[in-house]
Amino acid sequence: MPLHRKLMLTTLLLFSTLFVLVVSLEVRYSQAHLNQQLNASLNLTADQLTQLLAPPLLRGDLEQAVTAFDNWPLGSPEIVVRLQLGEGMPDRVRAGRVSEFSAPEWFKRWVGPERLVATRSLQRAGGKEATLRLSGNAHEGYQALWRQTYQLTLWFGISLLAAMLMLLYAVRRWTAPLKELQQRTDELAQPRFGHPLEAPDLVELRGLVDSFNAMSERLRALFGRQAEEIETLRRAAYQDRLTGLANRAFFSAEMQQWMAEPGEGGLLFMRLYQLEAIYQTLGFARRDQLLNDTAEQLRALRRVTPSLLVARLSDVEFALLMPGFDPEQVKRVVEELQQRMSATVSPLGDEWGPLFAIGAALRFPGTDEAGLLARADSALQQARQSNLSPVRFLSDLQQPPAIGRGEWRNLLQQAIEERRIRFQLQPVMRMSGKIRGLELLSEIEFDGGSYPAALFMPFVEQFQLGAALDRYVLEQIAPHVSRHQVPVMVNLSEHAIGDVGFVSWLSGWLEANTPLRRWIGFEVPEAALISNPGGLAACAALFRRLDLCFGVDRIGRHLEQLRELVELGPDYLKIDRSLVLCSPEEDKGFVRSLARMAHDLDIDLITLRIEDQADLDGLHERSMDGYQGYIRKPIRWNPGRNGKSV
Repeated sequence: MPLHRKLMLTTLLLFSTLFVLVVSLEVRYSQAHLNQQLNASLNLTADQLTQLLAPPLLRGDLEQAVTAFDNWPLGSPEIVVRLQLGEGMPDRVRAGRVSEFSAPEWFKRWVGPERLVATRSLQRAGGKEATLRLSGNAHEGYQALWRQTYQLTLWFGISLLAAMLMLLYAVRRWTAPLKELQQRTDELAQPRFGHPLEAPDLVELRGLVDSFNAMSERLRALFGRQAEEIETLRRAAYQDRLTGLANRAFFSAEMQQWMAEPGEGGLLFMRLYQLEAIYQTLGFARRDQLLNDTAEQLRALRRVTPSLLVARLSDVEFALLMPGFDPEQVKRVVEELQQRMSATVSPLGDEWGPLFAIGAALRFPGTDEAGLLARADSALQQARQSNLSPVRFLSDLQQPPAIGRGEWRNLLQQAIEERRIRFQLQPVMRMSGKIRGLELLSEIEFDGGSYPAALFMPFVEQFQLGAALDRYVLEQIAPHVSRHQVPVMVNLSEHAIGDVGFVSWLSGWLEANTPLRRWIGFEVPEAALISNPGGLAACAALFRRLDLCFGVDRIGRHLEQLRELVELGPDYLKIDRSLVLCSPEEDKGFVRSLARMAHDLDIDLITLRIEDQADLDGLHERSMDGYQGYIRKPIRWNPGRNGKSV
């Protein structure tokens, strides 16, 4: 129970107890006073009647006594007077107006108004005796007592309600730092570090807030040192020291990961020439400046197109990996790089001859890694030998793709409208062998063939169909996800993450489907850190607020932003096996440090593309938390068929 409710209930109990005690004492005092007044009135009336009736009764003049009794004015309408003469003579009774006591039964039982009696014996002539008996109640007094008690209780209730509301406001205001402290404590576990808490008005809370601020700063510093350590190890393992680009090891890992999945794209090699001559003539500073200027031009391309991978393979050779690019896009990248490099080397003059050459080749379905590398290298050699242009683009050596770029838009729109998207579920396993969740995989059926997401998702992003596709997928699977008893993880596209309308719809949809939250989760691409950081932060905040499971898919290409990545608060991170199992021994310190930091933050590390038991055995040595791959193959799922997997 919240603190302010406990305070309110305690205050209510104390004041109610005090009120009941005070009212009880007041009622008992008033009751005694009323009885005392009634008793005095009865005795006074009895004495007066005794003095009036005694003389005629002693003389035996009963007629005069009766007449005096009947004409005696009653002092109180609530008194009944009875004169008993005896000897078979009828009693003479005088009674005032009888008033009703109108009050709740509980008050009547509590107060219990008594009927008091006063008796006098009178001597008659001849030694006979008459009796005078008076009785009465204080109903009018008790009725006034009830009205007073009722009004007092009513005013007390109104006053107490007003006081409780003011107290509630004050308590919430005083304890607001505690609520903020709780929220910030939850944020620290993510970890997300905000500004220091302001000193509260309550002296008792200032020490607590000061201690929390100090602890938060120490954790911020510790996390910063951890992130710096990992960044240092990452740079040593996968980054070229001079230019800051990815090195050959990271390029090979990304190339292997890309070629392991179906898809299209391009590979570009670029080589610089005359570096040794420039060094001998202009010095190492000018040579290094040329290398750094080249790296900056490549980074500029990457800023425009975050899905590019840029690497320095050797002292003079660079590479661009373009996954999911169609031939037109690859051609534009080649032309843009040629223009940038021409502007970069132009200050050196023409006396050096050609200073760079660019060769590019396309990947189509059926292309293997060795063949693509050989064709890109062949294009580079042809560009070096050409006297017309330092660029060679080997698109003519490839067979045209089965579906052109223009056809993909129609195909994707038609697939959504006609519900041609089919689903598979692939288990995401814990190292213990239990299923952590099921990743939803999509494919499009068209003309008897099927196209996996790796083929069509680049075009989904190009044509900005991600929001429509993701909404369609969620609405299709929502009625059936609970059947699997583990979360079904849905991949969100970069376009959907950056679409404010989609994020707003997703928020309302999830809030309206509360039971669904237990059985659905989300995966977001690492590239969204670059393309849509604001949208990604909004989605992460939504998932945390609704306590939804979510992870980041295929980390590695943007690990320089590791701090921003973990501050999103994901439940897990997915990393390719090439960075975990295929790294040189000296590069594994990066993976171990990443795993240690993730475990400290209660974030699981899931390794992708685990294919056999040998791969799985290698994960135990590297502190991984789970795995996914063809060691547990996907199963086809038809949500329209009672949600069963087939």
